[in-house]
Amino acid sequence: MDLAELFKNLEDKFKPESAVLKDNSEKIMFVGDIHGDLSTVRYIEENLGKYDKIICLGDYIDRGAPDIEVSEEIARLKLDNDNLILLPGNHDACKEVYPKDWRDKLLRRFFSKGWDINDAYLKAFLAAPIAYRNTRYRVLALHGFIPVMKNNNYDIKTWNKANENLGSTEYQILWNDPELTGDCPGNNERGDGIFVVSNKDTLAFMKRNRLKIIVRSHKPEINRIFKLEDRIVVNIGSASYYGDKYVYLLPENKIKKI
Repeated sequence: MDLAELFKNLEDKFKPESAVLKDNSEKIMFVGDIHGDLSTVRYIEENLGKYDKIICLGDYIDRGAPDIEVSEEIARLKLDNDNLILLPGNHDACKEVYPKDWRDKLLRRFFSKGWDINDAYLKAFLAAPIAYRNTRYRVLALHGFIPVMKNNNYDIKTWNKANENLGSTEYQILWNDPELTGDCPGNNERGDGIFVVSNKDTLAFMKRNRLKIIVRSHKPEINRIFKLEDRIVVNIGSASYYGDKYVYLLPENKIKKI
């Protein structure tokens, strides 16, 4: 099976899944940005039988040298394991993002066929669930962060799967950051239609949706649990490109170095 066919099968696997997956799993591991780190994929594979769910927060490609191999391996693992959830990151579900060295490698290795592989991968992750919600721990997991809502409409039930419409709810979910990680709230330097969400809005969103925990990545150099009154926001990265790599574990409520 070539890569384009593999990613088409992945798209078919994703299509029946809802935009926001919801369950009450007890033993969970959350994995941050992978960015071409094959050892992280191996770690996921070794631990699949130890957790009710493993939630990957996106950005499987770019930056790491073996990212073509990572994209292939993570797709195969998903096709064979229903307890593995792959959420899209901005590098997976957006055509233009910097760097896009995965696409350049595809073209060097597969020539014009690389465009077909690139398009099949993009289509697959546009069909993937955009977030995961756990009712046992009242946790929400996503790649970027919560959207800035018009008219204070904080309802997760309105979310759809990823798209590239600037400023849309789903585009923001792939790209936004929280004020907690060090930026000033408002427009985000990452680009147009992207925001840094204030602590006030984050807290209002969590209260509206009865959340205790938000788990996200997108700033994979930060590995920390941030407190926000009686709630927490967890930021993790699992790519050696950024140095040490971590996962977040429940029910332990701890970040673990891998």
